[in-house]
Amino acid sequence: MEKLNPKIKKLYTSVKSHYDNKDFDKACIELNKIISIAKKKKLRETVEWAKENHKICRIQKIKNVILELGTRFTRLEMREILEKVGYYKEEFVINIIEDMISKQEIHAEFFASTKAILFNQQANIDEIEKLMSLYNDWELEDNT
Repeated sequence: MEKLNPKIKKLYTSVKSHYDNKDFDKACIELNKIISIAKKKKLRETVEWAKENHKICRIQKIKNVILELGTRFTRLEMREILEKVGYYKEEFVINIIEDMISKQEIHAEFFASTKAILFNQQANIDEIEKLMSLYNDWELEDNT
């Protein structure tokens, strides 16, 4: 990547912090700022890097919303999911849902004909509790 100017470096640090804190909306906003500055300065590699990371942020945001919904609801229609994740193309969100199901990131079944997702709510809650337990174990290891 090209040599970054101080403003982009500061935004990069901010993006990393927001991403680490799972605040993907703010990370996306900062990435948009990087894209804008880098375009003006004709930093092609920086623009490409920021665009790729912006896409990753959007995907993570959608995944987090879907994971959270999977612990609160047993069935949702696509229009309800789109309302929660914000303005994204339906096809983009469906691809993410199908990918999450195939990778067993969520326990659910997607019905293309009705564009509805049926969550196994208890399995999703158990999965989050297992992840939280692992996280807490890591925290304890880091503090010893």
